[in-house]
Amino acid sequence: MFNSWSLMLKSTGLMTALLLLLTASSAAAFGDIRYPDRKLNLRAARSATAGWVGNLHAGQKVKVAFMKDGWVAVFEPSEKRALESLAAGYAKASFLLPEPTHVEAGTWGELMVSAQRLNIRKGASIRSTIVGKLEAAEPVKTDFPEDDWIMVFSPDATIRSRMNARGYCATQYLQSTTALDQLLSTQDVQTGTDAPLDRPQDAEGLTEALDKNLASQETRAKTATPLLPNGTVESGSQTLVIDRTQIKNSKRPDPLPDKTAHGYQYRLLEKSETKKNGAPWVTLKIFLSTTKLPDSTQLKDFCTTLWKEHNRVNRNLLILVFLPGMNTDDLAYGVVSFDDKSLLELYVRRVTLIGTKFL
Repeated sequence: MFNSWSLMLKSTGLMTALLLLLTASSAAAFGDIRYPDRKLNLRAARSATAGWVGNLHAGQKVKVAFMKDGWVAVFEPSEKRALESLAAGYAKASFLLPEPTHVEAGTWGELMVSAQRLNIRKGASIRSTIVGKLEAAEPVKTDFPEDDWIMVFSPDATIRSRMNARGYCATQYLQSTTALDQLLSTQDVQTGTDAPLDRPQDAEGLTEALDKNLASQETRAKTATPLLPNGTVESGSQTLVIDRTQIKNSKRPDPLPDKTAHGYQYRLLEKSETKKNGAPWVTLKIFLSTTKLPDSTQLKDFCTTLWKEHNRVNRNLLILVFLPGMNTDDLAYGVVSFDDKSLLELYVRRVTLIGTKFL
């Protein structure tokens, strides 16, 4: 009787060990490495009509798993956790190959840091749920700007997808690491030493450098040379006269709207067609006549109306929106893109409104 119990325990132990070994082997073998054969859209679910969340460039290395109905979940190639909730999006498996056929450039995002601890929120709003914290001087990759907010990613993130982001941070508190590096380089040059460049390696050192940079910007703003009532600048004992005639005459009148869509008057300034990465794109330059700055929802609804009018099978559509007071030969305020099935991306550039009545 004792021998039978002993044999049973040994057998159970062997089975448990075998199961653990198989589980570990399965976790280690999670997913397959694949490479898209073209610029490939990522979707929020396994459907071509699901929301667009990002894209892959041709030849980009990714990990795929959880195949179903011809679709796979796409992960960072370094991901080791076999959890579908960590996927950066979904894509058709037939476009992801075991070896790259060709590789295209896929640079995206900008590295940024904050001088203070920031909340990371689920949405682009102060009222949105807090989902994490960004520590002072912690570098993050940023993309998908939305009004005064921007999505933050791990600095080593390779997949440009909304599902791959940590959440949203307020843009005003973030500063480019390139600007910080330039600041530190300037400080090194001013020391007049041939010693190796001393970059702060810890969060405290980076925070101090950021604080100095922000304080320097504030000081420059406060001490900027004031304009005199007659339009001149006082510079020491010398008065410099600024010729404003060219500036005054350089502003062109706004285009006259001649169409109406979704409650807005607008004018189609230009329509062109080209190919990007082998895909056909139609571009519309639109002047939107409005006295009130449209929010993201209004801009989306307006552009969706235009998309329905100009949509063609197997054609992508890019809509560039200009507002009153803007230079229509410069960067657009609103940038909205669609494929032939749905909205792909929408973002705005608030900096383009400087000099207009909106900013």
